[in-house]
Amino acid sequence: MRKRHAFLLVLAVVTSLLIAAQGFAQIKTGAIKGTVKDETGQPLPGVSVEVRGESLMGTRTMITDSEGSFRFPALPIGKNYEVNFSLEGFQSFSRQNLRLTIAATLVLEIELKPATLEEEVTVTAAAPLVDTVQTSFSAKIDSDFLLDLPTSHRYMSKVISMSPGITNTSAFGSLRESNAYYLNGADISAPSTGRSWLSPQIDLIEEYEITGIGAPAEYGNFQGMVINCVSRSGSNTFSGALKLFYRHEKLTSVNTPDEKWPYHIDHYHDLILNFGGPIKRDKLWFHIYGKMFWTKITSTGADPDFPPDNQDNILITLMDWQINEKNKISLFYQFNLWQWAPAPTEYQPYETISGENDWIHAPMLEWLSIWNNNTYSELKYASWFCYLWYDPVDGDLTTPGRVDWGTGYYSDNHQYYYHWWTNRIQINGSISHFADDFIQGDHDFKVGVQFNRGYSDIIQGYWGGVAYFDWMGYPYAAYFWNPNHYGGIVHQIGAFVDDSWRISDRLTLSLGVRFDYNHGWIPDYDELDANENPTGTVIPGIPDVGNWKTVSPRFGLNYQLTPDMRTVLRASYGRYYDALIIGDWQDATPAQATWYAYGYNWDTGKYDDLWYIWEPQADLGLDPDLKAPYTDQFSVGLEREIFPNFSLSATLIYKKSLNVIERINTAAQYEEIPYYDDYGNQTLTVYNQVRPIQNFYLVTNPGDKITYRGLMLVANKRFSNNFQFYTSFVWSRAWFTPEGYEDKNELINAEGPLSNDRRWVFKFGGVYVAPLGIILGTNIIYQQGNFWQRSVRVRLNQGSETINAEPLGTNRLPNQLDLDVKIEKMFRLGSRLRATLSFDVFNLFNMDTPGRYVSYDAENVNFMVPTSIISPRIAMVGLQLEF
Repeated sequence: MRKRHAFLLVLAVVTSLLIAAQGFAQIKTGAIKGTVKDETGQPLPGVSVEVRGESLMGTRTMITDSEGSFRFPALPIGKNYEVNFSLEGFQSFSRQNLRLTIAATLVLEIELKPATLEEEVTVTAAAPLVDTVQTSFSAKIDSDFLLDLPTSHRYMSKVISMSPGITNTSAFGSLRESNAYYLNGADISAPSTGRSWLSPQIDLIEEYEITGIGAPAEYGNFQGMVINCVSRSGSNTFSGALKLFYRHEKLTSVNTPDEKWPYHIDHYHDLILNFGGPIKRDKLWFHIYGKMFWTKITSTGADPDFPPDNQDNILITLMDWQINEKNKISLFYQFNLWQWAPAPTEYQPYETISGENDWIHAPMLEWLSIWNNNTYSELKYASWFCYLWYDPVDGDLTTPGRVDWGTGYYSDNHQYYYHWWTNRIQINGSISHFADDFIQGDHDFKVGVQFNRGYSDIIQGYWGGVAYFDWMGYPYAAYFWNPNHYGGIVHQIGAFVDDSWRISDRLTLSLGVRFDYNHGWIPDYDELDANENPTGTVIPGIPDVGNWKTVSPRFGLNYQLTPDMRTVLRASYGRYYDALIIGDWQDATPAQATWYAYGYNWDTGKYDDLWYIWEPQADLGLDPDLKAPYTDQFSVGLEREIFPNFSLSATLIYKKSLNVIERINTAAQYEEIPYYDDYGNQTLTVYNQVRPIQNFYLVTNPGDKITYRGLMLVANKRFSNNFQFYTSFVWSRAWFTPEGYEDKNELINAEGPLSNDRRWVFKFGGVYVAPLGIILGTNIIYQQGNFWQRSVRVRLNQGSETINAEPLGTNRLPNQLDLDVKIEKMFRLGSRLRATLSFDVFNLFNMDTPGRYVSYDAENVNFMVPTSIISPRIAMVGLQLEF
């Protein structure tokens, strides 16, 4: 027995290395396992076990072994699973109404009674809510719950905001670019920013899983959270839905009555199509998703006659082919046409707005092969390709833009543009093997190899080759810059081994380790003239960036404190290395154009007072010993199912992040000079750069540090008795200690809360099915306001610098309450057709909380003037037709 398991494990490792090469986390299935016993508690071998479900093609069957055990791996996630048990001489037994979630293992303990009559026992109770196997903490939000909640927009970011420990995609004190995003196991993170490039649609996804604590070794190249989205599939029944969501100015309140131009909706239409079914039952399924989203909205203070025209058009097709009982092929393809621009504001009018336009196509192909009930393999190819252009919405491609540093007003045009080619290509392979009674317990092994290639090439510049800056209405400076290339390429190879080791009925250990190799380079680029044409000169790139070889150990513990499987203690430790993100080091691209900074000369009436010249080939560098940013993470938590379908958990979290990548100015020489801050009645010591101005910006690890401490409380009520909810309260402290700078004044009063730090956040999402089938949903986020500190603007030899006059995080914006509600009612229009009417109200109390102030400088006329006011109370009407 043990030799057989050892052989299979070695075979799994070798095969995985041969068939795969890429990716990142790819978990998109779950498992059902358990034990069958008789009334005396003795195992029952030879029991026929059959599993069927809406998302499973056909059925799977097996016979319990000598210990009465059964196991079904790699089951598609979904609801209404049914497991049937039969053995001659015993009553047949059926466990129904089971829901399988991402990476979950449902453990069923079944007791068969002797047959006295020809009858079957059917149990429809759901499986225990507490996972007695998983050692990580993850928030899992399924489609049924999500679609009954009020959703101000139908994108993934709305789902992420519901998860505990996350504020504005900053997860548990990590930087926003340190997350990993997956769609059906494929990495959809942008290689240049680390943020999601595709946005999985709420109406397409079967379940979202957000994991930030205790993630296994399969998940790599992140420090914050992993967002794992699994899409719906077809089924053996034709079904479809057509949805329309509509907003109008007459359904919109005003929360800024003193403003000349309040928030305004010109139009808002969101049309969604879902359609799928069998081409051949239990053999070939398809699903089609389409979306046409079109809005024209202006923010508070913006002229409503000039709303930006925003559109998102998506077509997605999915195919599932069950080749035979053991093998399944899945195909996914997405095409996007996207047009987006921010709404103009009082300070940034329509003629100064630029917007993004892009097209994306993303093909994915997956092969799942089940060797037996203990072993299966997965092989996946996925990619996405995009071209994006960022240009003025009014089409002015020549006029230089202007910004007033004193008032914050923009005029004439947007200052800069970029045109961007980017893509990601990946291949993943893994093998999973369950070994029972092997080395002191049962082991669930998973090994895999991953390969990922990311590409980014941006052409950027100023319109007209120059950007102008004023001070309180008077000309002050001009920066001159020609078009230029900016980007890089990265290869990432990873290998991992995970072992979920069930030592006893109560204790499970999660042991894992992964190895990652990250290598990047900046390619050779053409020098460009003012019209973006190559000059004939090729500028050499940088052949080696990073060359990181990292090892990440992971450890987790799940211990059942009580024999009823309803109370567990979880603990975890892990080291998490960030990906080699192109945006962290593309600043060192040698092909960037020379940049000239001139001050305005009142004697000549021209911008001819040369301040300094920035030459990328001479003034930029990349540390050849650049190190990988990493986080050491510790957690311990307790979860208890208080009564059926309701659990409470408390988790303590500590994280320490080092090797943050920043630029540091190694050539600048400074003299310390006093600056009197009249408003604060204090003298600040500031850094005046000694002339002649010399700068050398080195991309390196200057020594920045981030620490995070948090307490997370979660209450989870699964749907029963006509209601469900998911609520959390998180108290945390994310602290940033900087060492890097481009100008040394950036270090003044710079230690303090990390961006997006909120000391406390309360979240609640709930659904209640009222009489007459009326569904009521609410989503609440109440959180401490973001921090701010007063600043001063000081004119120095190196130019005008903004300096913190108070310690970071001295003040807080008002606390923010987001309360949304929804009511919907379904009407039957015959045996198969259904119509659902919905009415969502966002910002129910019509709050007017600002997101920031126009200026934090007391000498600025707009000091502490609120801006980025949250959207007013808005109602949205929805109509859905289903069959």
